[in-house]
Amino acid sequence: MKNIAIINCVKASEVCAGVSCMDAFYEKKAAFGVYGGEDLRLIAFMLCNGCDCDVETDPGLQRKIDRLVKSNTEVAHFGVCTKDQQTGEECVKITELAGRLEGLGMQIVRGTH
Repeated sequence: MKNIAIINCVKASEVCAGVSCMDAFYEKKAAFGVYGGEDLRLIAFMLCNGCDCDVETDPGLQRKIDRLVKSNTEVAHFGVCTKDQQTGEECVKITELAGRLEGLGMQIVRGTH
């Protein structure tokens, strides 16, 4: 069984209930389609700590990262909300967070639904 985390933008959570991410996960469609018949476990549905967060030193974010590691998260999917809707560019904080998680051995996937 593969342990998956979905990571979304805290600002997007003001208008997003995560329904499309969860639907894509459970139906194994869109970015989750690559898993086919593989057994998956959604280990976390996490929000970033915001635009002002220092990804390297924020203690709250570090606790979240530690929980992901302790829970043997293998793949972190970053939601479509982590990209600017106008430009399509990924948030710089998300890029930094993805780099940290990748450095801890997690596979990074940009996309959910």
